[in-house]
Amino acid sequence: MFQKLLAGITAAALCCTMPELYWAASAEEQQPTVKTIQLDKSDLLSGTGGKPTPESQITGRISVSVQDNPVHLKVSKYSSERPSVYYDLDLAPAEDADITEYVLLLDYNEVPLDPSLFRNTYTTQALTCTYASVYNVTISEPATDGAVFEDKNVIIADPKSEASVVGNSTYYYNVTFPDGMDTPVSATSARSEITDDGDWNVSREISLLYRPYALGDVDNSGKIDATDTFYLMYYIALRAVGQEPPAEVVPEACDIDKNGTVDSTDLFYLMVYIAYGGAGMPLTFDQIVSGNF
Repeated sequence: MFQKLLAGITAAALCCTMPELYWAASAEEQQPTVKTIQLDKSDLLSGTGGKPTPESQITGRISVSVQDNPVHLKVSKYSSERPSVYYDLDLAPAEDADITEYVLLLDYNEVPLDPSLFRNTYTTQALTCTYASVYNVTISEPATDGAVFEDKNVIIADPKSEASVVGNSTYYYNVTFPDGMDTPVSATSARSEITDDGDWNVSREISLLYRPYALGDVDNSGKIDATDTFYLMYYIALRAVGQEPPAEVVPEACDIDKNGTVDSTDLFYLMVYIAYGGAGMPLTFDQIVSGNF
């Protein structure tokens, strides 16, 4: 009798706890997987063809998190000598992760003894020093015109000169491609903090438009020519009788004036674009649609 009673109590306890255990497992499975990739030092840091940068000066980090689509990253340093490109590469999402974080190393910017001797100097509210160099970070979606985010005042703090920043400076860029975007790029204001350990962290959310086609390149051939006018006419004719467009046609590339309807007006704009380009007087579609030519 006691064994039956114990078995009943155990079964009841399992029935009560199993849903909670199942829910906990489900919640854990919903957490996105993040893969962090530390890229090799740039040639300017590693000293390829020259003297390597001392490790004590490499206190900067650029962190770019990508998902869904690749982006192109370019990091340049502007100083009194000349611009130097540290990184210029594509960052693609990893197949085995929901979010891929790429980390790139940078050396800190220079604090001049006499800023008045320099034509260009750079400051930021979070730092106390004036700097004689600055980084420029560009993140873009190569297949979409205008989908370019640019951060022009990226300063890696000099931990030997700053009063509050004695550690690393890290800039975090989280890149997403939201559905329904109607602008090529949007970005939040920079959020910065100095940690108790003396690290300086700056973060921004970047939204890019993903449009894997060029407006007017109706057949997605990589160029805009008379063939596109043929396919656009073909597309208009087929749609008029309720038929689907041929596989070569990219419907989004046909709406030249971006009014949501593909018709003879779009065909006219495309023909004007090709005619002026052929005459050595290239115009943009915005100029043509607005009549500004």
